[in-house]
Amino acid sequence: MRLASSVVICPFFHARRAVLFAYLENLTMQLSNGDAAGPVEYDRILKIIQQSKGDLVNVGYSEFAVEDFHEVQNSTVSSCA
Repeated sequence: MRLASSVVICPFFHARRAVLFAYLENLTMQLSNGDAAGPVEYDRILKIIQQSKGDLVNVGYSEFAVEDFHEVQNSTVSSCA
């Protein structure tokens, strides 16, 4: 018996992950090199991340469903500093 997979992976998943990795790598480099734009961008992205949890809850996701993802995302960006 052959089972069909019910999991569909978005074809752009790896591309988005690569863009996010490059973004965080660039942010880390800016912060470590003393680039004046680094702290400004760091504060900007942290503000967006903090607002994103409320935005997801407002459009119908349960807080429980986004809580772990939000926590990991927040700690990942915070580790760049």
